[in-house]
Amino acid sequence: MFSLTPVPFRSLQFLNISCDFDRETASAPDIPQQFKGLFSSADALRQVKLSGMTNPQILGIPWSQLDRLFLEGLRSWRNTFAILRRLARAVRVDLLFIGEGEYEKDGDEEEDDDGTSIVWPHVRTLNVECFSHGGTARLLGLLNAPNMQTLMLSNTADPFADSSSFILFFLRTPLPLQQLTMSVQNIDSGFSNVLRQIPSLLQLHLEEIRSITDDFLHSLVYDSQNQSSVLLPDLTTLNLDWWWYGDFLPLNLDLMSEVIQSRSGGIFTDGQVSNRIGPIQKARIHLGSFEGSKKEVALRAEKFARFEDSLVSFCSQHHLDVDLDLARLLRVRMAD
Repeated sequence: MFSLTPVPFRSLQFLNISCDFDRETASAPDIPQQFKGLFSSADALRQVKLSGMTNPQILGIPWSQLDRLFLEGLRSWRNTFAILRRLARAVRVDLLFIGEGEYEKDGDEEEDDDGTSIVWPHVRTLNVECFSHGGTARLLGLLNAPNMQTLMLSNTADPFADSSSFILFFLRTPLPLQQLTMSVQNIDSGFSNVLRQIPSLLQLHLEEIRSITDDFLHSLVYDSQNQSSVLLPDLTTLNLDWWWYGDFLPLNLDLMSEVIQSRSGGIFTDGQVSNRIGPIQKARIHLGSFEGSKKEVALRAEKFARFEDSLVSFCSQHHLDVDLDLARLLRVRMAD
């Protein structure tokens, strides 16, 4: 057996190591002991990207001096959290496919640690994708990142069991969030209460939607009667992506149109001009496939076309510079 003498990578600033790993079985290779401490002298290292390994801590990477960290395919929560707790200077963290398969196979006991908080004083962006069930809640439950401005939870199971748990997260750690991206199946008044904890939000991107209640849409509509209670008063970008196989009819198109019209450029249905809210500058609504009989599909397509035409006409009439991106899947699935 041979060993490697640590190389003084004094000028190394960017490190990218990728190992083959099977996302289906969540299997990843161990880094051989010969590589222990290999990058311990990389004093200039600022950005690290590691994919598909079980024990990256063996490399001796100076985690505390990194500005950016990208981890993909790490099976061990204990190892991952040990690394995350050392990010004293990082401004962006990306975590993909962490703990895949382990949560279900080994349960909580194997990966229990001391519960010490993960403190990120400088992190402004956290991107989490494809966590295993309960993984996001476990991370956010330990996280203290007072300067975070962008939180992305894409292709990730609901981070908390209910909206009250999510509210507690924001109450425990108030964040100056400006952008929130997350997968939310059912958007209702409970989710409205979550968003009320982050009034600074400028961009809201919701994915894999299956239903949006009228209560939620009503909370976004601005009029002279609710100036102080309108949801997300500074919102400039609204992005709604429907579940691929979902039907769009649970969305009240008339009410959705009222949301955009009432918050576009200070033109309101009651004739009032407001300086209390910021105008929506971009609205992106991508709906799911249309289902039903041939007649039902035709009626739904016609309803969506009227919705699109009314918004385009409204923006043109009031000379509003609103970036509208409205679409539905071209594939139509007919019911038997």
